[in-house]
Amino acid sequence: MVVVLADPQLYRHTGGKPPTRDELTARYQRQTLGHSPDGMERWFNWVIADRLTGTPMGFAAKLGLTLTATLVDGERRWRRTVRSRPH
Repeated sequence: MVVVLADPQLYRHTGGKPPTRDELTARYQRQTLGHSPDGMERWFNWVIADRLTGTPMGFAAKLGLTLTATLVDGERRWRRTVRSRPH
């Protein structure tokens, strides 16, 4: 995800700057705990990757009954279908 999130084009509309490797490491360490600091909420986080190449394309997160998927590598993958299927 470092390479995907390092693309400055992602920030041209939202502002900010790409996270550093250390910032992403800290973020993912918090997220992969699987729960909030007080233990009251469960967190589920996944990286979305291209099935053929393994290249990261985005991420998905589930909190409670809400599942959010974000494709952050969109410009390079226009006109491609992204779908989920049973393994």
